[in-house]
Amino acid sequence: MFKKSILFIPLLLLAKPVKVDEILTQKNQVKLNFNISYANIQKQEGSVALITYQTANGDFINIPTYLGSESSNQDYINYGIDLKYGVNKKLEIFSNINFFTSTTHINGTSYSSEFEKGFNNLNIGFTYEVKKETDTPSFLISLSADAIERVKFSSRYKSVYFRSYSLFATSYYTVDPIVFMINAGYRINKKKIL
Repeated sequence: MFKKSILFIPLLLLAKPVKVDEILTQKNQVKLNFNISYANIQKQEGSVALITYQTANGDFINIPTYLGSESSNQDYINYGIDLKYGVNKKLEIFSNINFFTSTTHINGTSYSSEFEKGFNNLNIGFTYEVKKETDTPSFLISLSADAIERVKFSSRYKSVYFRSYSLFATSYYTVDPIVFMINAGYRINKKKIL
């Protein structure tokens, strides 16, 4: 038991202290981040169609008929590039651009596959440190807008400009080596029309 604790103590001495000041980009510095996210979306829907039926007296009526179910399995990958610039100690501006690839397998009355790729959105915004961490937690706010967003309407795509906005509030408090953080966000999506 004593030998194990002797080996563990040097590892604690080499531990790096927590530095949450790195949340904001330092003045006149640039940060570039790459990120990839993956989602698997599975759906199952029933398919209904109207079938026209002629009655004995010659009238035509439409009868809703269940044709079966259709299931889809989609693999969606988002690729993002984030660029941040520190204006001063309390303010940073940022921009991120996202691209995607999507592969969907559809199984219903027949089997088919769809592949899509392309531009998703370009987002711009800023983060401001309202209160620095002292004996009390810090407080930061962020505001961003989707400058360009690619939206799909049925089978057509359209680019819309400045139709989505986000507001975030972040607070953190450090008890070395643990950082307690809370983040809240609110998003406004304005009407997107063709």
